[in-house]
Amino acid sequence: MWQWSSTGANLWEVCTAFADAGARAEVADAREHNPRHVLREFLTTLPLLVGAFAACLDEAKPPDGGRVSSAGSRKVNSRARPQAGQGPL
Repeated sequence: MWQWSSTGANLWEVCTAFADAGARAEVADAREHNPRHVLREFLTTLPLLVGAFAACLDEAKPPDGGRVSSAGSRKVNSRARPQAGQGPL
C-alpha cells in the first residue's frame, strides 16, 4: 500500500485505485479488482507489519488542514522505525 499511498487521501481511496489498476491490467484473480477485497487482505496483514515495525499508521490530514473527525480515515505509510518514545501507532 505504501507504494500506492500517493494515489489517494486515505486508505479506502488507495485500495480503490489499486483495485482499478488491477482490473485495467486484467489481473487473473478477479477478487483483486474489488477494493473491499484489497482492503480486507491489507488489514489481515497489518498487525504483522506494525508489530515488526515494517509499517506505521499516519493520520490522514484533510485538504483544508482541519481535524479529522472521530470517524476519519487513516492512511498507511511504511516508514523507518519510529523515533524513541514513539509507538508504532
